[in-house]
Amino acid sequence: MANLVQPPLPETSEEPLYRHVNPKWLDENGEPSGQAFRPFDESNIHLSVDLSSKVSAPDSAKNFKGDSIGIYGVTPKECHSQELKTYWAPVEGNAAHGAIDYTGVGLNKPAKKKASVLARMARERKRIHPPLDATATEPTAPAEAAPQALPQPNDVPPPAEALPPRGDGNQPPW
Repeated sequence: MANLVQPPLPETSEEPLYRHVNPKWLDENGEPSGQAFRPFDESNIHLSVDLSSKVSAPDSAKNFKGDSIGIYGVTPKECHSQELKTYWAPVEGNAAHGAIDYTGVGLNKPAKKKASVLARMARERKRIHPPLDATATEPTAPAEAAPQALPQPNDVPPPAEALPPRGDGNQPPW
């Protein structure tokens, strides 16, 4: 169980809480499902997040050890709207660790519903890191024409008298 630092985070806080999303938690559209925002085990009823006030999204991504397609976020205010408290809960190796507390909710249907609402809010916010536009193919500027190489001795056409005559009697213009 996480070491929850009291008191809970302010219920009105708009601070993003970073949630790493496992590729197995995506819906049919490739977006995070409710599965990404609910705990799976009664022995650990706290959902792990990182507090954006304590770590940047790129650093959170570097420190994360599991499979992740990126970081999505919810706020303590959004969690509070689902009657879920949020805490700073540092763990060894991650001082920015936090938790969304599902104590009293369990893992049943109400938890799934709350998690689905949080997932919708996170999808509306879009992926935080890496930003969606960072993985998109950017249109590239047309390549500038390479500078013309200076002619080399072998690049110069031979003199007209060294060429065999053309069938029409006209010699090349060089």
